[in-house]
Amino acid sequence: MLRTEGTDGVVGGEAGCHGQAALVRAKGGYPGHGQPGVVRGTHPKKTLYLAAVAAVLAAAAAHASPMETFGFGPRHMAMGSASTALAEDYAAGFYNPAGAAFAKDVVFGAGYLHGFTRLRLNGASNDTQDVGGTSFGLVVPTMIYKPMGLKLSFVQDLYLPDREILRVRMLPASRPYFFMYDNRVHRLATDIALALGIPGLAIGGGITILADTSGRGVYFEIGTDLASYSEATAELEQSFPVRVAPIAGMIYAPWDWLKFGLSYRAPIQASVSVNTLSRIVALYVENGAAIIGVTNTTYYSPPKVSMGVACDPVDNLTLLTDLSLNLWSRQPDPSADIQVMLDLQRLNPTIVQNEIEAVRFDDTVTNRFGAEYRLHPAAGMTVALRGGYIYEPTPVPPQTGGTNLMDSDKHVFSLGAGLELESAGEVLTKPVSLDAFTQIHVLERKLVTKNDVASPVPPYWFDGTIYAIGLSGTLRF
Repeated sequence: MLRTEGTDGVVGGEAGCHGQAALVRAKGGYPGHGQPGVVRGTHPKKTLYLAAVAAVLAAAAAHASPMETFGFGPRHMAMGSASTALAEDYAAGFYNPAGAAFAKDVVFGAGYLHGFTRLRLNGASNDTQDVGGTSFGLVVPTMIYKPMGLKLSFVQDLYLPDREILRVRMLPASRPYFFMYDNRVHRLATDIALALGIPGLAIGGGITILADTSGRGVYFEIGTDLASYSEATAELEQSFPVRVAPIAGMIYAPWDWLKFGLSYRAPIQASVSVNTLSRIVALYVENGAAIIGVTNTTYYSPPKVSMGVACDPVDNLTLLTDLSLNLWSRQPDPSADIQVMLDLQRLNPTIVQNEIEAVRFDDTVTNRFGAEYRLHPAAGMTVALRGGYIYEPTPVPPQTGGTNLMDSDKHVFSLGAGLELESAGEVLTKPVSLDAFTQIHVLERKLVTKNDVASPVPPYWFDGTIYAIGLSGTLRF
């Protein structure tokens, strides 16, 4: 299911003596006085209402995949996703594809994640949607040259949201909304990779794939009278392209108790361009037209370089740390570019043009830490206790101008546990495991004030918490 949402705007005209075509170019703004993309007037409002809806769809839709927010695989999510040097199961596709070369068996896993968003604007609950999705993963190792221990492994992960394949909601850039959580976590995502390794060293590479949406055009033919309007025809063309970007990584393990990892994820950018043509028949207008073009970068994930270390300082204890550089400064301006052409014949609309300044994002460095302690309460049984912490600064600069992209520095605390059995009967003779995790994402409170004292947006503050829980089962063959 595809879900799209937008906001309403007002486009009108005032009676004039000469028919004219008017062109408006604007960056997305919030409907109101003196705001971009708004043509003010009193008549005929109903006729142009549908055109206005398309004209003010004016914000960025999604940034990064849901796995970037929560991680992948409950074992790793419980350890702060600090797994660049550790992922040796089906989560290797996301954290570091080279890790798949260290898998000893065919590994299949399936799990479920649910996140409860509790984000607030001025102390009131925000309308950000909760998160839910199912995950699957597979690793298939193959020994291709036994004397050297040379192994080739295939790995794939998949996250499938439980409400829709993807969610695209474009909001005016001047409307306060939680930029990183509005659509980011509601999107199908998958990684596919190959890894080649010998004992102590592995390299891997592949692609990350995400679903996207784009539209080529909308056509309306509208008739109206003094009391109401009716739509004669409406046509829409929508497509669902696939966006692909390369991923790569390596792991070096000089000893069994120490590993170093390095991974890279290339940026993904998807843009949508929608042209809306409305033929208008209304009072004083026999054959008018409105042409609206909206171009927007609906998806962007920045280049990301991660370095990690995993070590076992003593038996049954694993410590992890990761450092990730996120090049958000390459993020395109999230505001939509809108062009409106109005040909109203005898109506001469008043044009308001007001550009919102481009938003320049900041590069960030994310720190991740994790730990796992393993107990053996019975023969053939292992119980693992896990914990982690993430500090993720926001790339969104102070919102002192016309935009209101709400985001702040984030702290993530995670806990989890796992149970592994060496075998489960005569059929499942390899280890079987069950893993669970919980995360608490805490967004620091931030106060926003505008440089312009005449700004229609008063000072406001925001903060929030996201609670996530998940469970997965893993089989080895």
